[in-house]
Amino acid sequence: MSDADFDDFEAIEGLDELENLDGDQLREALTDHAQTRGLLIAYRACLQLCGDKKAPAAARGQAASNVFRAVGLYAKRESDDSRAKEPHEMEPEEFGKASAKALRDLPRLLARLEKKGDPDSGVFG
Repeated sequence: MSDADFDDFEAIEGLDELENLDGDQLREALTDHAQTRGLLIAYRACLQLCGDKKAPAAARGQAASNVFRAVGLYAKRESDDSRAKEPHEMEPEEFGKASAKALRDLPRLLARLEKKGDPDSGVFG
């Protein structure tokens, strides 16, 4: 980070006006600033650290983790709920339905496997 980044960070627009705010208003104004300007500065610092080959590996790893977390890669997505459940995660009724479906699909899957056993199908079928 350059000195200009720190100068820019310290220059909070309307700083004089903040001195006249009560506690709740001041907290709200500073929170807003931290969530906008501060977030951008922190994000840039993490990106710079990730690309700094001379930085310690642990610091680079933590910075990468921070960036991933900021963009939501660690957040549980709704699509995760739609993934197929493992048998040990299923209720008895769900397990019964999944078993019935697997039995219905079995002949088709066996036919595909037999076809892949064809010597002309190659290594990967």
